Amino acid sequence: MDKVNKKSQIAVYLIFVLVAIATFMFITTKKPQPESPELYEIDTPAVRQYVENCMMLTGDEAINMIAMQGGYLTLESSENGELSATIPYYWDQGVNQVPELGIIELGIAGYMKTVFPYCLDNFSQFKDAGLTIETKEIKPTVNIQENIVSININMPTSIKSIAATKRLENYQITLDSHLGYVYESAKILVAEQNLVGNALPLSFYSNLADVRNFDFEIEYVTDNSIVVRIYKNDTNPLMYMYGLHYDWSDLEEEDET
Repeated sequence: MDKVNKKSQIAVYLIFVLVAIATFMFITTKKPQPESPELYEIDTPAVRQYVENCMMLTGDEAINMIAMQGGYLTLESSENGELSATIPYYWDQGVNQVPELGIIELGIAGYMKTVFPYCLDNFSQFKDAGLTIETKEIKPTVNIQENIVSININMPTSIKSIAATKRLENYQITLDSHLGYVYESAKILVAEQNLVGNALPLSFYSNLADVRNFDFEIEYVTDNSIVVRIYKNDTNPLMYMYGLHYDWSDLEEEDET
């Protein structure tokens, strides 16, 4: 009888153990499993590269647009008179109105501040990687040299995953651009215009174009206004535009007589 009781007890114990193991396995399989750690890994170089690629795209747009507008992001109507709303007078009947280089740098910075966030698109492409990216105020600065344009953006950036948070703040790019070179060429041309007064120094334009290796076009827009286009054509082509305003009313009167 004792042997039977012991066998019964062992059988009950084994059943209990099997039930416990089955229960443990059931709970374990139903418990939410952690996602792969690679899914939420914060790849700060990828975020930085994404930001700086957007800076390059937006920076190129800014340089080309502002070069075609004589270095200005926006113009007051008094700055262009009879010309298109986007082309300023660099010389207006004896007055030199070439903007300082700092004005052009501020124009590019203003374009970056306005347009750059649209390129970032709220970092939507990183959401599938389980990242939440938030930024604070964008503060761009621009430095124009002869054949390069450097753009810096201070933009505090918080990159969050389930497990961690990382931060970036300063981004920098350098673009190959002849903006500084054609701007200096325009300054030289307008300085010569000041010397000759109320006449277009066309031979000086031709000589300087040969020396500084650029092309140019002259367009007579009205009886007294000219648009000048300076081209620098190579691997980074650029067109720079500005206007000249003369007083040729005496010549018109002579023609009438």
